[in-house]
Amino acid sequence: MKRNWTLLLSALLLSVAGLHAQTTLRANLPGWAIAIGNIGLETGLSKHFTLVAEGYYSPFWNVENFRMRGYAITPEIRYYFCEKFNKHYLGLHGNYANYERLQLSKQKNIREGHAWALGLAYGHQWIFNHHWYFDLFIGVGWWHLNNDLYCKHEPDYKIGEKLIENKFGITRGGASFVYRF
Repeated sequence: MKRNWTLLLSALLLSVAGLHAQTTLRANLPGWAIAIGNIGLETGLSKHFTLVAEGYYSPFWNVENFRMRGYAITPEIRYYFCEKFNKHYLGLHGNYANYERLQLSKQKNIREGHAWALGLAYGHQWIFNHHWYFDLFIGVGWWHLNNDLYCKHEPDYKIGEKLIENKFGITRGGASFVYRF
């Protein structure tokens, strides 16, 4: 059993070492600006394809006009037209979000539940030097929301139960600083 773990750990370390020059760490600045912590990784799969995984977490309830407490994960596969990590790309992504409290504007009710999305993204990366990049992107697609609604004035008063919505809209967007290992 010990030998199996040693072999597995060795294989993992060798694969990470092989990807070393092709992996980036990213932070989406608009998320941090409204107190939604986030971090992501992007790793090269081939000359033109990369795989991105990002996570978002907000422990706060009230930050200016955006109110959320919950988490989200976003995987995305990207195709770069020039070469990976450089210039224009298209991405296919999914989102999953789970939230205790969500209020997108002051006029709407509070939502509690989860949502998932599937969409297409367009973006562009600028290279500053071998290690630093800037990534600007936006994505649109289909959202599926499964919520319970609560009154915004009395957060314990439930208005609707198991409200299911399907919407087309923005599924992803941001401006990230990227560090390449």
